[in-house]
Amino acid sequence: MNGAVIMSNTLPEVVKKNSQKWGDRKIALRRKQFGVWKEYTWNDYLRHLKYLSLGLMKLGLVRQDKVIIIGDNSPEWVIAELAVQALGAIPTGAFTDSGPDELAYIIEKADAKVVIARDQEQVDKFMEIRSRCQEVKFVVYWEPKGMRGCDKQFFMSIEDVQQLGQEVEREAPSLFGETVEKGDPDDVALLLFTSGTGGNPKAVVHTYRTLLLVAEGLVKAHRYDDKDEYVSFAPLAWIPEQIYGVILPICAGYTVNYAEKADSVRSDIRDISPSIIAMSPRLWEDLCSLIVSRMAEANLIRRIPYKLFLAIGYRVSDHVFKKMKVPFFLSVIAQMAEVFLYRPLRDNIGLRKIKHAYSGGADLGIDTFRFYKAIGVNIKQLYGLTESGGITTTHRDNDVKFGTMGRPLEGCQVKISDRGEILIKSPSLFRGYYRDDEATAKAFDEDGWLLTGDAGFLDDEGHLICIGRLTDVMELPGGDKVSSVFIEGKLKFSPYIKDVVVFGGEGRPYVTAIVVIDYEIVSNWAEKKGTSFTTYSDLSQKEEVYELIEDEVRSVNRDLPESGKIRRFTNFYKELDPDDAELTRSRKLRRSFFLDRYPQLMDSLYRGEYSVQVDGEIKYQDGRIGKTKTRLQVRKVENDFHG
Repeated sequence: MNGAVIMSNTLPEVVKKNSQKWGDRKIALRRKQFGVWKEYTWNDYLRHLKYLSLGLMKLGLVRQDKVIIIGDNSPEWVIAELAVQALGAIPTGAFTDSGPDELAYIIEKADAKVVIARDQEQVDKFMEIRSRCQEVKFVVYWEPKGMRGCDKQFFMSIEDVQQLGQEVEREAPSLFGETVEKGDPDDVALLLFTSGTGGNPKAVVHTYRTLLLVAEGLVKAHRYDDKDEYVSFAPLAWIPEQIYGVILPICAGYTVNYAEKADSVRSDIRDISPSIIAMSPRLWEDLCSLIVSRMAEANLIRRIPYKLFLAIGYRVSDHVFKKMKVPFFLSVIAQMAEVFLYRPLRDNIGLRKIKHAYSGGADLGIDTFRFYKAIGVNIKQLYGLTESGGITTTHRDNDVKFGTMGRPLEGCQVKISDRGEILIKSPSLFRGYYRDDEATAKAFDEDGWLLTGDAGFLDDEGHLICIGRLTDVMELPGGDKVSSVFIEGKLKFSPYIKDVVVFGGEGRPYVTAIVVIDYEIVSNWAEKKGTSFTTYSDLSQKEEVYELIEDEVRSVNRDLPESGKIRRFTNFYKELDPDDAELTRSRKLRRSFFLDRYPQLMDSLYRGEYSVQVDGEIKYQDGRIGKTKTRLQVRKVENDFHG
């Protein structure tokens, strides 16, 4: 892919060229359905999007109209996106687990005229808010189960719309090609909504040029080819998944695979054994916790070589990180470890053929990052915002540094402001927030640098170190500054801890934490210890579980500066959930939520109390809200200090 291609094409145009180049000789998309992998060649890809595009045109969709797509990742999702773009209309994605109110907000914010949804579950969300979304002309669905009795004039299957498209093509064979040719690289390609960690999500406007420049930079920084395999399961409403699951495959020609369902992702990844994978830090942490916990529960014969070879892996990866030659004896043992541990372990998690593994969306803790490097996974960090095209910096294969986000892509500039904020300037920056000129103006400084809101610095080699949101950097008494994200990352390396929220600064005398245990792993541990429990809430408050978590906190405290040590903590009574507003839809932590919702809990962490009653809410799938009252312990961590 070269600059000339970038400057002269839209995504539908590139799909047309790929169809001419590969036809039926190469697989573009593959999905698992009823246990069997169904394949779409590049000709299939083009044909499906062409007929859907012409059908949507017949139904009245025109240039600049906005279309919402909601549903699990599938070929239909991507085909719908390209079909909308082929008309000059503008698609935007909604997270699959968005509630009706969130969907209404996106529809209203984008002025959407059409909704394309996967199934009855997603259509039902729209039905609940239909009276609020009068501008929507019709809804298209791609899975017909449960849709038989619906209004056929307003709700149409994707097959019916494609049949309309075939009729249009018979009447005007050249119409699709002529329509696609009207596209321009500076046309709006996507509206992408921000995560909304600091308020309501904003609609980010990106053109084909801005997005394709990101793809071009990644192709130059890494080595992709048309033989690569990728598994798409991160939400397509999330910009990194748009880059790796839609745009790069079109540009580089690699095959995208879709899992059969959410709970079969791990087994489907093992089926494909992809060469490229991109996941959020949360998913990398969950997988790491699963591996570590299983090894901790293994018998002595398995556990001893695991610990030995893992230690060797750490030493080798540390040598590589420091760009030092690996000693001969260490290299020999590492080769043995590759045969007896690393390769079988990677095979077990579906990463046997991995060439490029990416973590993006937030910082991946150093301990977790080192673990994957130790077992031979070529993991690399990415940094960027929705506004910057999703990816601004990346590690290169021979230039990976623990604790950094890599160096900028070609054409991107990164600098640090006087207040320690990361600033970005690049031709791939967004064109503004849709219908929000005031917010757009506030996103840039007077010299045109994008204000990221993230704190960080650049090392001597130009690698970016991001230490979290500016608001997440805690200034403690005495002037010491500590990153809450850094501490949280170290704690989440424990297999027993799924989430953690760290607090300090702003007048608070020391660091405290709200810990969310990993129910699956801790419940297995409790059963083996003979500890009885009933629910998650009951398990989290067991004395034995508090002792377990305190051991993990003490272990992390040993590696923290005195000002950053956790003095008190509590185990939360439930797992964090986007439906309860504790996380964004992209699974980023909403730290301010805890300050607003649980002031009594925050007070107890600093008043020296040893228990507190928490009044909470739980949202059920049917929309009901349940009230809860739970008494939580507050545990003082016994360390070599007083507090």
